[in-house]
Amino acid sequence: MGVHLRGVDMTRVRITGLTAVIVWLGLSASPVFADGLAKFEKSIKPQIPPDTLTYKSSKGLGDNGFVLEDVVVTPPPSDPAKGDKPQPISIKTVTVEALDFDAIDKQ
Repeated sequence: MGVHLRGVDMTRVRITGLTAVIVWLGLSASPVFADGLAKFEKSIKPQIPPDTLTYKSSKGLGDNGFVLEDVVVTPPPSDPAKGDKPQPISIKTVTVEALDFDAIDKQ
């Protein structure tokens, strides 16, 4: 039992099929090969108290790095009993070239 196609270039069919498989594997494998930003957002960001760290834009920097732009860090007030208000700190760019995510995940 087989399929016979007349007038069809089988090389083109094979290349098209191979291309579809490569694209499918690439899309399905994407989460496995997360960049540094995805790792940061998965393992570190959930541990940061709300409204403590905000940023306008971000991007991955290789497998273990990331860049945050227009960052605002708002530490807790020094003495909440006195009614001190938190003082936000503005940072133009935070660049992390390489972070040991494996060690962080083990904690």
